[in-house]
Amino acid sequence: PGQGGCGQGIVDPFGNLAQPARAPKWTGSIGGNYEIPVDAWNVKVVPAASAQYSGYMESAAANVSFYRSSTGAITINRADGPFVSGSQTNSAWTVNASIGIETMDEMTRLTVDCTNCLGEVYNVAGISGYSFLSHPGTWSVKLKTKF
Repeated sequence: PGQGGCGQGIVDPFGNLAQPARAPKWTGSIGGNYEIPVDAWNVKVVPAASAQYSGYMESAAANVSFYRSSTGAITINRADGPFVSGSQTNSAWTVNASIGIETMDEMTRLTVDCTNCLGEVYNVAGISGYSFLSHPGTWSVKLKTKF
């Protein structure tokens, strides 16, 4: 049989039971949209926005992260210095928004939207000490028609 060790499975680098992965203490979201008729042009304007919050969490089962000490050495001790890579996922807000113009008969719609509008960068996964980051802020323009 193989030998187990710290920083493997659900055991953290210090030999303790790891904090459950992807389980922040707090999460929340809010959003909405509103239709504003513009009768003179026979269209409606539809603004929409949403925001999501996720609190601090570990994103990998063994909670392995690396930090840079004041001497430049890479360690697993959070108190040594700033985060370099791994499972640590700090709290983050993500904001999405759009504005659309749609004909009253709902046959045609032009929408401009953004996802992660503020360009928030955060860790979404940690595997073998490597961090995988969130999608960057993106913008799009969409034209939809029914026929």
